[in-house]
Amino acid sequence: ISFYDISKALSLEKMQSDFVANASHELRTPLSVISGFIDTLQTTAKDDDDARDAFLDIMREQTDYMSMLIEDLLSLSRLEMAQDKELKDKVDLHEVIDDVTQALKIKAFNRSLNVVVNELNRIPKIIGDNQQIHQILQNIVDNAIKYAQENSQITIELKTVEEIPVAGGQNVAQGKAVRIAVNNKGVKIDKENLARLTEKFYRMQIHKDMKIKGTGLGLAIAKQIILHHRGNLTVTSTTYNGTTFTIYLPVKQK
Repeated sequence: ISFYDISKALSLEKMQSDFVANASHELRTPLSVISGFIDTLQTTAKDDDDARDAFLDIMREQTDYMSMLIEDLLSLSRLEMAQDKELKDKVDLHEVIDDVTQALKIKAFNRSLNVVVNELNRIPKIIGDNQQIHQILQNIVDNAIKYAQENSQITIELKTVEEIPVAGGQNVAQGKAVRIAVNNKGVKIDKENLARLTEKFYRMQIHKDMKIKGTGLGLAIAKQIILHHRGNLTVTSTTYNGTTFTIYLPVKQK
């Protein structure tokens, strides 16, 4: 009698199935919009210069959204398929945060936001995947800028802590960790929305109403990376202090 553990294969198969289903669903709307405008431009609006310019602008927006969505979907799929990848880079968080803040400098300036980085104690290099950690911080800081109130401040605070707090039965690494807290002064997020922020494709209705662009995958990608690093992510939100995303990453994988 032979026994084979096929749970991993079944899990990968489900991931692939979910990926295709989610991609199909999310791409259907922009494709329908673009198709509808093409039909209109070929018929009733064929000789209408104003309509053509307006429709082309909308088609460009929808195309940009699809490109962003496809990139996020592929990124998430790669992460889910690479959960067993060895983490061995020596990551300098100072360099990563400097790269991220420089890349988002113009975006913050355009919204009159001041980005401040505070280091509360000595921050060691950590063992992980440099590219993935860069992506976590890029996503979190970009969201902080996107959803902050104009003329306010984004604060990124780094601190070494003795251990990672456990939540929801997660398998976190033991020993020292680095805590990275990213705070913005945005609208308070209620408990119901807080609980769903890292769900794939989930976006708050208020952000949709404000026409803030996004795929709803940035935080799902961040969560996947943090789980891969055996870290943790917590989110708090209050009326007086805005929203704080706190990332815990272990100094060593053990």
